[in-house]
Amino acid sequence: MHEPSEPVILLRKVRDDHFMSQAELAEASGVSKATIGNIETGKQKPHPRTTRALAKAMDVDPREIVPQPSLLHTRTPPLQQGSSGP
Repeated sequence: MHEPSEPVILLRKVRDDHFMSQAELAEASGVSKATIGNIETGKQKPHPRTTRALAKAMDVDPREIVPQPSLLHTRTPPLQQGSSGP
């Protein structure tokens, strides 16, 4: 058996910390209870839009649920070699 991935652990923990059931979070976020369950069991990776909706419903930063910048579509431009900036 594999260990749960970080989004699974974080989403469940944050939801529990807010004393919310999956059904309550689904209603508050507009994300289906099935999707929340799939994320929490590791069957599905959360889409960035889903992550933001879940975070907003619990009034937390999305990085508290999924800390990887790539899942939040946070992009920083690559540094150009030899460029000292503006």
